[in-house]
Amino acid sequence: MASGITYPSSWTDIANLALTRLGSAKINNLLQPDNENASYCSMFIGQAVDDVYIEHSWKGATRRIQLAQLSETPAFGFSYFYQMPTDWVRNPDQEKEGERSNIDTGGQEYSMEGDRLLTDATEVYMAYIARPDEVSKIRPYLRTAISLRLAFLLTTPLTSSESLANRVAAEYSAAINSAIGADNLALEQQTQEKEMGATWFDEMR
Repeated sequence: MASGITYPSSWTDIANLALTRLGSAKINNLLQPDNENASYCSMFIGQAVDDVYIEHSWKGATRRIQLAQLSETPAFGFSYFYQMPTDWVRNPDQEKEGERSNIDTGGQEYSMEGDRLLTDATEVYMAYIARPDEVSKIRPYLRTAISLRLAFLLTTPLTSSESLANRVAAEYSAAINSAIGADNLALEQQTQEKEMGATWFDEMR
């Protein structure tokens, strides 16, 4: 890290980026007592994260798990309940038509209802976009987007300025578009590297 340059490395850092954008005083931490800015940041930062993560199938946010079958069973229609992960935000988009589904039930039909998945399958595997539990797991361009989304959510309680809210909303939209472009570029580069590796392997055979 270059001398004199700081990067957001905690939830408090992201909150302070949002507050700075609004011209509001920074906080020491999200649980700072008797501090209005900290209280509002703590209230809205989770929503800001979800709002950003639901925008796109962020490649670095995908997790793969086997769902846990519940002892309770559906009243009708399906044989089993499976518990959805608590950090689930959305299902990834399929990159290509006919691509394998992100939910593997062995060909059995399924339905997602609330925080449960219903199916006749005896095993269920799932890939999903997960809510981050640490800032270190968030890519830099997403940290920027989250801070701007948080700033937008804070404009009403902290500034009551409609014009500022509109400006921050526009900045957030631009940040999301930029982040999606960066994420898609990273995927393209990863795909190209895999193809180049396969070609090299074939040539060496």
